[in-house]
Amino acid sequence: MESIIHEELYKNRGFGATLKAAYNMFLTNFTRIFRHMWWAALVFALVLPLSVVANTLMVKGGGSLGWIWAPIVLLVTAAQVVYVSRTTMLFNNESWKWNIIRMLKLTLVFLILIVAVSFVFGFSKGLMENWMMADLQEKLKTGADAQAAMAMTANANMKVTAVLLCGMMVVIMLLLPLYYTATKYIVEVKTRLRKILWPSYKKGLRRWGYIFVLLLLTGLVMFPFVLIVCMPLIIMVTSQILSANGVLQGDPSGLPGGFMWLYYVVYVVTVFVLAFFTVFELMVTYFMYGTIETREQERLKARELKLMGAEA
Repeated sequence: MESIIHEELYKNRGFGATLKAAYNMFLTNFTRIFRHMWWAALVFALVLPLSVVANTLMVKGGGSLGWIWAPIVLLVTAAQVVYVSRTTMLFNNESWKWNIIRMLKLTLVFLILIVAVSFVFGFSKGLMENWMMADLQEKLKTGADAQAAMAMTANANMKVTAVLLCGMMVVIMLLLPLYYTATKYIVEVKTRLRKILWPSYKKGLRRWGYIFVLLLLTGLVMFPFVLIVCMPLIIMVTSQILSANGVLQGDPSGLPGGFMWLYYVVYVVTVFVLAFFTVFELMVTYFMYGTIETREQERLKARELKLMGAEA
């Protein structure tokens, strides 16, 4: 498919202008986008609910079917790479194979980051919990009141959880510049990830406020539409949870016999529609990249002029 690269990508746009440019691009090219994306979006929509099926089987099997998670995760990841690589083809003139390789590299980097962050937070939480348990046992040995000691430990555990959550939010905020890095890697076809990863991250960090506010506004704009699309799925998930709670209390399940099949169909339709909202979000980051590049060039020119003025 012919790409939909914008002829005025490198332009200094504000928040509203960036969103408007993405909206116009999405609306103008929607038919072409749908013809290009529909089958990849459908494959992703058909595969993603399998994670729910795997979780249900694990619960029913009492954890004995834990092995099923590995192939499901690999299958979902492969479907996501296929879908996203079809999307990134819209923003460069390269082949689908080229975009798949590009997305595999990006996915690997993000997986490494997720594993590293999860390990650090999990290790920290384990250390703190061990310290609190050791402190509780020490207090009980010295004859302290058991109830008071347990209350103090529970209070300390709540504080630890709050600190870890705050730390996680800080890490997520620090990872926002990677939106710019990923888009740069997709658009600039001659770049190598290992060469641009740190320099582009620093550029994105300088424009952190712009990235944060723009993504926040994008989320606020998309939220009402996403909520409407997700409402049938939310109703079905709520029904399933209420039914499961009732069964645990000894009540019969009130769900119809074919509920899981209906649940799967609704899940597929929801994900399929949301897949095209993701295209709009990527268009926002596309114009965000153009703005950041323009502002960085303007910053460098201003610095050069300042140096020339100082030398004169």
